[in-house]
Amino acid sequence: MTIAVATSSPALLVLCVVRVVRRLAGAAGPGRLDLAIFLHTRLADVDGRTSSKPSRKRQLRVAIRARRRGLSARSQHGHALAVANAVAVRLAHTEVVAAYLARDGEVDLAPLIDTLWQQGTAVALPVLADDAIFFAAYDIDERLHGNRYGILEPAQPRPVDPTVVLAPLVAFDDRGQRLGMGGGYYDRYFQAAPTVRRIGIAHECQRVAALPAEPGDMPLDAVATERGWQLFAAAA
Repeated sequence: MTIAVATSSPALLVLCVVRVVRRLAGAAGPGRLDLAIFLHTRLADVDGRTSSKPSRKRQLRVAIRARRRGLSARSQHGHALAVANAVAVRLAHTEVVAAYLARDGEVDLAPLIDTLWQQGTAVALPVLADDAIFFAAYDIDERLHGNRYGILEPAQPRPVDPTVVLAPLVAFDDRGQRLGMGGGYYDRYFQAAPTVRRIGIAHECQRVAALPAEPGDMPLDAVATERGWQLFAAAA
């Protein structure tokens, strides 16, 4: 695919690049999606006045969510099993682990949750409460309902305090920075419970070179992908 843009206006150049990115993100093939993500992350370099940190994060969310949704069912299943194997052995003696129910291409934690139950580890799920989340016990026969985002959560929550939180994410980098969906729910929870171990769960394709960090962002202690477990330097 050939891209040719001739303009002296930074704003017009950004507009042209955005249009190209949208076409690439909607096209099939990992190579085009990689180029789309590269262009998204470089938009701010065109002109510092035309792109802010929040807009760069929005651009990354669009591109990387498309990437994970593009994974085949076979890849998703394999990644779920690999993550379960990497995480379960490290949480064998943990009393309460907070997990999540996958959606939008996230890593499916169902195999891991089954293993945790078999190990005798209690599992919890996030519950939305206004602008915050808390965690509630999750059993195999738990009755669930959808919150305002359509995410399933316990219908009659029994609050618990996990010692480990397995956090979904949109993107992460090698410093442990985590990019979520933008609501800030997990960051606010981690700020209120700073001793909780923060473990990101992701597909390897959600890794990026560097994420823009802001005050209030809470870095991860480790991340688990289909390639295994990575402990970040700050938590070592």
